[in-house]
Amino acid sequence: TYLKARNMLPFLYRNLVDKDRSVRSSALQCIQNFGPQGELMFIEGLTKESNELIRIECARGLGKIGATTFRTLLLGLHDPSSNVREEASRSIVKHMTPESVDEVFQNREHHRQSLKCSIQDILNHTEPDRQLPVEIVIFMHTLFDLLGQSDGNALSNETQ
Repeated sequence: TYLKARNMLPFLYRNLVDKDRSVRSSALQCIQNFGPQGELMFIEGLTKESNELIRIECARGLGKIGATTFRTLLLGLHDPSSNVREEASRSIVKHMTPESVDEVFQNREHHRQSLKCSIQDILNHTEPDRQLPVEIVIFMHTLFDLLGQSDGNALSNETQ
């Protein structure tokens, strides 16, 4: 039964470009229900797929999974398509809070540093034709501050 279900993933993936929004929504939900395999399919779709519509739907699916997918959605903010960037931004703001992302990476200092660098890169290197929505800019600034709060504690402990 597991193999039959897993063989459904490619079928569901192809339905992410269906003309009917309810079919796309159902396909997203079904892929999400596959847990780690579904998440991996969304990650690959967002980062490797040439079809813009699939990248958009994969960004939407990743957002619904939650804050654990934040790092992948950051990649979506660099997508050449403004529609994909907008959906990645919308998915972050709609399904996450800076606090929920901070919590996911609470005891993972290396990841926190990596996130700070990625956030800084996004905030500092946005071309005029790739402006980010104000909601995601506020989100990123707030998250950057939260990620930095633990740094200050770590630094003050090291200097004593």
